[in-house]
Amino acid sequence: MTTGIGSRLAVVACVAALAIAGCGKSGAGKYGDELENAGFQNVSVTRDEEGSGKKKLVAYDFDVAVDTDGDDGTCAVELEHPANSKGRLTGDDWHIDEVNGEDVNGWGADSPDAAKVKQLLQEHGYDC
Repeated sequence: MTTGIGSRLAVVACVAALAIAGCGKSGAGKYGDELENAGFQNVSVTRDEEGSGKKKLVAYDFDVAVDTDGDDGTCAVELEHPANSKGRLTGDDWHIDEVNGEDVNGWGADSPDAAKVKQLLQEHGYDC
């Protein structure tokens, strides 16, 4: 009988540890973790909702200021991870969606880390 109680306590402890580790995180939380793991700092993820009337979630966004050359100027870069209307991430990657408020497409580099974002800006002629 003692073994049964010990086993149950072990299972409860494991479930609690998984919950604390982020097992039940939302799509925004998971995206934030991915960004931090890729070297971004001060991550704050926002919802990107679109549609007329009742808007629905289509993605999560992260805005970051990037300095490519060490002067005072920076570029405002929006990284986006697609999501479904229930809040779950779709696909495995995020991408650069906008630079200085203008849409960009076809830059490649799925889930670019902070250094790759800087490199892509330089390759595309942005003076930040």
